[in-house]
Amino acid sequence: MNKELNPKIKREYKTITFCILNGMSNIEISKYLNYSKSTIAYKINKLFSLFNAANRVDFVLKILEKRIKEKEEQLNNEIKKNNELKSENTKLKKIIDKMSIIEN
Repeated sequence: MNKELNPKIKREYKTITFCILNGMSNIEISKYLNYSKSTIAYKINKLFSLFNAANRVDFVLKILEKRIKEKEEQLNNEIKKNNELKSENTKLKKIIDKMSIIEN
């Protein structure tokens, strides 16, 4: 979501996104958030615009794609850290092996 949005608006859009992802209609969202139907329609259109989505299905797909990319990035970072730890562990084992040879 656009970083230029203020935190209150960001929370609203996140809540509306959550509602859309859970299959709620505009009327259900308006009742849930206590906004008029026209306000919800405006905010949903704004969300669609932010994500270049043509409709709800397109919006949901884009949100899911974004979440998948974020999870992939997180997983890749964890794999990288794990590989770094394995490398350090291997180095330490070699040092310990050298020390044990010297002691014997």
